[in-house]
Amino acid sequence: MVRLTLKLHRMELPREVIVGENTLELVADIAKKLGFKKKAFIVSGFKTFKIAGRKVKDILEDSGIEVEYSLVNSSTANEVKLVEEKLDFVKPQVVFGVGGGTKIDVAKLSSARKNIPFISVPTTASHDGIASPVASVKGLSKPYSVMAQSPMAIIADTDIIIKADYRFIASGCGDVIAKLTAV
Repeated sequence: MVRLTLKLHRMELPREVIVGENTLELVADIAKKLGFKKKAFIVSGFKTFKIAGRKVKDILEDSGIEVEYSLVNSSTANEVKLVEEKLDFVKPQVVFGVGGGTKIDVAKLSSARKNIPFISVPTTASHDGIASPVASVKGLSKPYSVMAQSPMAIIADTDIIIKADYRFIASGCGDVIAKLTAV
């Protein structure tokens, strides 16, 4: 007889999932609704900051929220450490991950290690890190996945995501199909 035991399984889910056209416009309203009214920190990439990060920053600042940001190249242990050091200095109420999987993973893991809530703002659909509590990080002999935290909110602007390179859209579709068949 096979016996399956599950002592405890806890799952965190986002409080807000906003998907649609022009959803970036709601970023300050969502932040304030979740209680983040003073200080925010954005983790983005050099390209994704131009695509969406700057707009998130401007909208938050226009609503009276102080914003600092960090631009990262990749999801490495070193990038996570650098962002953690900035979080210690800035002491934000919330961290926004704006970009693709690597930028969101750096935001997710650094904010989790500093016990700061995280909001996911994806610019591509080519990864499942948008809502996942797991971050993939390079820095040892190979990439590895670590538990981080689920986002408090997901703000997915389809106007931005649809403009991503075709390979990112195709990759996202492939990921969905693979997950469905795996389950």
